[in-house]
Amino acid sequence: HKTTSAEAATKSPMFLARQQDSTIQKSTPLHFPNSKSRNTEGDISRSSHSTSSSSTTTNPMFKGSLSKAGQEVPSSPKKSNVTTALEGTVGEDKSNGHVRRQSTVAKRQQQENKDKEEAVKNMYHKTHFSSEWMYATIVMHMFQFALLLSVGMAAVPLGSAVMIMLLVVNVAFILVVARCRTKKLPKAVDWSYKTIRSPEQETDDVSDLVIYLLAAAVILESIAYALYPVSAVFLSRLDSRSDSVTQILCFAAIINLGFHRIVRPANRLDPLRTILELEITNICWDALDGASLFALLVDTENLSAGTDASARILMCFWYLSIGMRQAMMFGAHLTPTSRFYRYLLPPATTWSSEPTVDRTLGAITLKTKITISMALSQFFAAGLRLSLWKRGQLDTLQQEMMVKNILYLGPTGAAVLKYYATSGRYWNSRVIIDKPLPYINCRFAIIKPQRIVQIEILRYVFVVAYLVVGSMFSSFLTHVTEESFYWICNVVTDIFCMILFLILCRNIHKPDKHIIFPKKLAGYLSVLLVFNLFIARVPAIYLNVDEMEPEGEDWSFQNALLIILASIIPITSYGLFWSLCNMMYHSEFTTCPGNKTGTIDSYNGIHDPSITLVSVQTMLEGALDIVSCSALVSFALEDLPTYLDWIIIVFAFLEIINACQCFILQVVLAGGHGDTPADLVLLRAKLRRGRGFIDFFTFSLRLVMWLRYDAVASVFMIKNLSNLLHTIALIERGMGVENYTKHTLFMQYVMPKDWYGMSMETW
Repeated sequence: HKTTSAEAATKSPMFLARQQDSTIQKSTPLHFPNSKSRNTEGDISRSSHSTSSSSTTTNPMFKGSLSKAGQEVPSSPKKSNVTTALEGTVGEDKSNGHVRRQSTVAKRQQQENKDKEEAVKNMYHKTHFSSEWMYATIVMHMFQFALLLSVGMAAVPLGSAVMIMLLVVNVAFILVVARCRTKKLPKAVDWSYKTIRSPEQETDDVSDLVIYLLAAAVILESIAYALYPVSAVFLSRLDSRSDSVTQILCFAAIINLGFHRIVRPANRLDPLRTILELEITNICWDALDGASLFALLVDTENLSAGTDASARILMCFWYLSIGMRQAMMFGAHLTPTSRFYRYLLPPATTWSSEPTVDRTLGAITLKTKITISMALSQFFAAGLRLSLWKRGQLDTLQQEMMVKNILYLGPTGAAVLKYYATSGRYWNSRVIIDKPLPYINCRFAIIKPQRIVQIEILRYVFVVAYLVVGSMFSSFLTHVTEESFYWICNVVTDIFCMILFLILCRNIHKPDKHIIFPKKLAGYLSVLLVFNLFIARVPAIYLNVDEMEPEGEDWSFQNALLIILASIIPITSYGLFWSLCNMMYHSEFTTCPGNKTGTIDSYNGIHDPSITLVSVQTMLEGALDIVSCSALVSFALEDLPTYLDWIIIVFAFLEIINACQCFILQVVLAGGHGDTPADLVLLRAKLRRGRGFIDFFTFSLRLVMWLRYDAVASVFMIKNLSNLLHTIALIERGMGVENYTKHTLFMQYVMPKDWYGMSMETW
């Protein structure tokens, strides 16, 4: 090997001998009689060096001196009296110095280990406190309750109103105290976010006291929300103001979003921040659902005393559970040594030594606890609305929220399975349940089919659902309109589109049939199918509302809205079909632990479970966009100008487009080649930009309808507003991530073996 001159010099005998000489001199302390003691290492080194330079042959520390050639020369056999005295002194101090050095090194090592443990415990603890969101939350909080008490004061007793006022004032006071107790560090961050390079630039000194104050504030807020509908015993006094009270209660979703944005992890890539953003979306929807329960009390006629009491109790637990869930979310920002933090999240590196894996699994465990805490309320609300629907006492709004309760029961059940799957790291296993039954010598097991079989199931579920929904649309419109021939022809186009789909997408998941994954085919075919199913039928239902039968009959307007809601099934199955095709096409990136011989262990999936959670939540938002479209179509019952009718039809179709693009996230990330936290954050921000424009204009339309035409905008006006604010937050998060350095925590790629806790050999 070729070496440089510097390398050659370091390997020469002369250099090694000098290095040994220097090491011996620095490692052995000398004691000089009748002289001042030298305690520092530098003084000892300098004095020993001067002694050896004067006479190296008489120094007993050296067995011999070194010549210029690096050869050893024997020392003089004669020893003077000074030399003999030095020998005894050095021998005694050698052992004492060795013990002292060992003690110092041990203490230093203990301190280093302690510092490392402390650094590991606090490796995730970087918190950002937003003063802007805190002040905005205080203003919105005070303004909302001022409106609520001024409009709906007649429905509650005086004592309840005073109690609500005290709670409102205390919440604002606690938020101000929390801000005063927070030490905001100076930042060099501009509005373009180009100066952000690391999370430390956004990290504030947020003590545990501040977190406890915020948790107390959000719990008091939930008590104030629960107190109003429970104590509103004089609902008949509201008269026409009941709709306004419902709209004011809907703004609780915006207040809860503001509370969430006050404190958040400073690291924009933190998986905990992603999981908390998922949960705040659910909390906003639950706040809207609480307002709709108040509308159930006000608008439902002939409501029995038992049903009235059940609805009030449900609202009380509903709002209190919202406060408790948000308090648990605040608890995730406590220091790792806090007792409440240890209940919510495990210590750092508990799940894995890989930070991304460890933080992700800990955050998922927290989310499952939060989701399960709301399961009983969701089940209770769904049962209450189903019983009223069976009696024919549900209006359009309550039917839409009943669909929301049913949709949210799915993730609640999945959260239970996810909790146990995370502990065993088998979230990509085919086995759902596998229990031995020794008494009858058999096993009870529920096993998922292979991915290839799932693709075929989804393919034909989509075809059947698409044809059934299209036939229901055409059958309904044939009875209420005179253009029956046109709607029959539309059924023919449905059949043609399905034949085209079956031909083009027959072997879409096989790499030997396609050089690259056909993304353009998926885009073009999706546009064709959406336009064929909705472009003519939704406007026809809106414009022919006067020709439909009254409520309770077969061909009523409410049943037409249910057909629109039924389109959730084909859209969902279509999105899942393409995500599985992309997963199997890139099977080298998505292979999970197990062999590939077709046994029970063989499976493909996304390694990062947080991507699956985000995808499911996004698809759930897409399904709720279909519900929002149905709410827009319900404006057909209002007496509106013709131009406004067509504007509503356009925005109803845009809500369907919003729903369809919610399924793009899972399709893109199912390939497994872009599965770092940075990929997830940036892709979500990119997809949200298109949704933001639609949410903004739809919110503006609903606001105009409510203020100018006195048309009830229901809860979906606030839904569009909360979606818009959440979109802005996600885009702002992505802008900061774009400038992070490659050494930022959670930026690195994670090996698949780390997700399953395996060694490289086992993997």
